[in-house]
Amino acid sequence: MGIKIVTPPSVQPISILGLAPLKLHLNEAADVSDNDDLIASYCSAAWDYSERYTWRQLLTASFRLSLPRWQHVIVIPRPRTAAIASVQYYDAANVLQTLDPADWRADLESDVVDLEVFEFPTLYDRPDAVRINYTAGYGVTAADFPPVLLHAVRLLVGQYYATREPSTADTETVDVLLQAIEVRDERLTEYE
Repeated sequence: MGIKIVTPPSVQPISILGLAPLKLHLNEAADVSDNDDLIASYCSAAWDYSERYTWRQLLTASFRLSLPRWQHVIVIPRPRTAAIASVQYYDAANVLQTLDPADWRADLESDVVDLEVFEFPTLYDRPDAVRINYTAGYGVTAADFPPVLLHAVRLLVGQYYATREPSTADTETVDVLLQAIEVRDERLTEYE
């Protein structure tokens, strides 16, 4: 049981925020590349922090959610769910089958997507008897993301850049910004 990335994001967070704009934000000289790799790593760390804080998938990726049994309602983790490609299951003979789309429904307009299943074929006893294949994320260009998220990531990169050693640095401002897109639904932790 669990969630697995099938196809990771096609871009890195630095390509969303852009190295040149981040260097400008950090008052780093545009023509000096000594810290470029460091800035990119801070960007990735800030992006990861933002995903964990908001409980969201930010960069578009494909996932597989595996369950040991059918559930009438299955909460799709890592919102923003863009598409559900298929609902699959291992039948009684341990052969992978695809459930007819008429036998399930999901409202992709909801912030947290509930996949409702109407038919429950017999399953083979295995931890991944039910498999939901889906895509989640906002996109892969800066225009796809809420400005508040991009600003929060920039601020966090700035904090990491200014404080390169462990500290009790305050992330209160970043946390307040991320609360604007945070989705706290305890059901989302069920499969992590």
